[in-house]
Amino acid sequence: MRNLSITQKNFMFRAFADRVRIHREIDRFLMAQGLLGHRYIKDIRAILDFTCYASNLYRYLPHARRRFFPLVNHYLQDIDVRAFDYVPEPELVRARYFFLRNGMPFEFAATASVSRGYLPVTPDGCFDFRAFKGKHAFDHLLPDSVRVPPGLQPEKAELLAADLCNRALSLKGFGQIGYLPPRSKQDAGITMILQNRTTKEERRIPAVIRLLPQRRMRFVAAVDVALLADWLALQQTADLFLEIRAGTLLKKLRLHADPHAKLGNYGRCGKLTVTKYGNVSIVPAAVEQRKRA
Repeated sequence: MRNLSITQKNFMFRAFADRVRIHREIDRFLMAQGLLGHRYIKDIRAILDFTCYASNLYRYLPHARRRFFPLVNHYLQDIDVRAFDYVPEPELVRARYFFLRNGMPFEFAATASVSRGYLPVTPDGCFDFRAFKGKHAFDHLLPDSVRVPPGLQPEKAELLAADLCNRALSLKGFGQIGYLPPRSKQDAGITMILQNRTTKEERRIPAVIRLLPQRRMRFVAAVDVALLADWLALQQTADLFLEIRAGTLLKKLRLHADPHAKLGNYGRCGKLTVTKYGNVSIVPAAVEQRKRA
């Protein structure tokens, strides 16, 4: 989806506000007809509507984001809880509803903490919600865990191939914030980070990305070796990271080599290497010579 103009963003919030008004009008009709006992049927739609609107909150203008949660929660406090018995994937919807009621704009798939960026996942493939227990309202809505929906990808900063020569470093691979795919190419981004292992200084190079099926991000990056020349001359190793963007969320991940990654070393100043943990680094040529000696 293309970037939205201010007019389009205002329209999105008006559409949401109109949906709240429509639900209220239906409630008044049901009350006038003595049919409030059947309201839960309509509230199935309300729950699904408002969790869907919350998932697009990042597209709203700042003042609309501030108005969103008070407006929707004023309405949701009166819904018929029997509606939860009839929604598809009830545990997942309850979890989304928990995040909505507590004003957390990334819904169930990401915490409000940019530094974490995603919920912990158990080895058997479930979102682990236990860290939220006892810290927020509506605790009864939140199960301990919910199975990750099919199609969502775990975090990844994976190198498939790289070449280092005297003039350039080229890399290609995949990047993904855990279980939070970008909604469009405009909401996606990857920056290559070269980090000096000794000083922790960082140098950043934007990568070119392509959005693949299931909204996975494939990247290609080209780095001028001159950016590394002073570090390598001082016998300092450069570690490689990706900074991955999905919407407004950023996450920095260590670049990890695929087991079948192809590394080409054709330069004199340094060498691409893979650590015992599978992480990718560039070491000065003299270090490699000492290792072989």
